[in-house]
Amino acid sequence: MEHLVHDPARRTRVYYLKPEGMEAAFKVTVTLRARMVEKWIWRVKRDILDAATTKCVGLDCVFTDPRKKKAGKEQRAAVLQLAVASETLMFQMIHADIKVPQVLKDFLEDGNIRFYGAAIDVYHDDITDDRRARLMYGFRLRKPFWLRPDGISGSCFSS
Repeated sequence: MEHLVHDPARRTRVYYLKPEGMEAAFKVTVTLRARMVEKWIWRVKRDILDAATTKCVGLDCVFTDPRKKKAGKEQRAAVLQLAVASETLMFQMIHADIKVPQVLKDFLEDGNIRFYGAAIDVYHDDITDDRRARLMYGFRLRKPFWLRPDGISGSCFSS
């Protein structure tokens, strides 16, 4: 992935990826701009999620230098990745103009949307990615689900 921060004129890039053997292409938006995050959220809500009976979003968050974690130093979220159907957003938060726009907070806190990820509720040194994000950025996922290695997904909250 190219570093958008090095070129002020290129704060957003859109890629179309078509895997071999598939008819549809994936649209990947990589951005540093809060405004583009807002536009992406509004578009996927209008075009995909509003019509869905079960609203599902893929979620991943890449944190800064993993060596800092081993040394007990605080890490920051570097890239937030969201995926809905063939639409993917990669928000490079670490270099963004606004770290967490209100529309993004509202989206992540929407109780009607299920957020699925591989490490949403996996403990890393007694702190979950959800808790770490809440402490650093002031939002909390309302319906996180983790994808377990055995292929079964489960709610991160006990009933």
